[in-house]
Amino acid sequence: MFAEAQTRKLRKDEFVFGMGGTGFMGELGGANTIGSNEPKDFDFKAVRPSFDFGYRLRISDCWAIKTSIFYGMVYGSDQLTKEKFRNNRNLSFRSHLGELSSQLEFFFMSNQEGHRYKLKTHGYRNIRISPYMFAGIGGFYYNPQAKYFENANGTSSWVNLKDYHTEGQGILPTRKKYSNFAFCIPFGVGVTYGWTKYWSIGLEYGFRKTFTDYIDDCSTTYVDPKIYGNVDNSDIHTFMSTKLANPSPTKGDIDSPFYISTQPGMQRGDPKKKDAYMFAMINIFYKIHNNKNFFPLFQKKRKY
Repeated sequence: MFAEAQTRKLRKDEFVFGMGGTGFMGELGGANTIGSNEPKDFDFKAVRPSFDFGYRLRISDCWAIKTSIFYGMVYGSDQLTKEKFRNNRNLSFRSHLGELSSQLEFFFMSNQEGHRYKLKTHGYRNIRISPYMFAGIGGFYYNPQAKYFENANGTSSWVNLKDYHTEGQGILPTRKKYSNFAFCIPFGVGVTYGWTKYWSIGLEYGFRKTFTDYIDDCSTTYVDPKIYGNVDNSDIHTFMSTKLANPSPTKGDIDSPFYISTQPGMQRGDPKKKDAYMFAMINIFYKIHNNKNFFPLFQKKRKY
């Protein structure tokens, strides 16, 4: 009876620490095909590092709620794809991304620890691997930037694309400025492995469906560069707006294997397909230790 009670002494609270990679699925970059904003458009060369910190609370034997803060960078470049239209567009971006989300997790195996001293047991009592799936809701901050080369010597700096109205946002009456905040729906799968009664390690893949198409600052059509004459009295600002809005090669560029004319009104992005991103994380879980943890949790009634 004492051994049985020990297997039920589960700690409900866990801290989560993790690191991994972030992938972006949107108009820019991607696979060597027409963009789809789905996992099949994933480009490994565009992966950037990410980190997370969270808190998980077990609410039953198989259910848990986890709240996490994620930080990562998303990146995309049309130079990384061989699809001729995307490559000719020649856009690129990066964005620091911060996410706060909560997710409901379902574990396929009952949350039971093995015997403390790994005594021989029957059935599944001593299995330490716990696969799970999850879904939730969250919000995130993003700010797309592009590298602007200031002169022929290669001097460059990162500039905020939103400030340059690349698709006429805030200038044309039909195109409003986009927000730097948006909602997302995280969902995915994971697995944890407990090697002590306090520490566990896990792998998690989470896809984010978002409700914005401007993570990469690309969504609709090319605009007439003449609209930038009213943006700022500074000639350099007007020049930068024009270049950032349409950096595709001109007919005289001998380095371009393909030349496709890009004119005002032609497609620059696809507003029907919202951007998406994902996190693939290696997580470390620490069960919070206090004097109140040692009691039977989620005890099931048995018939004798």
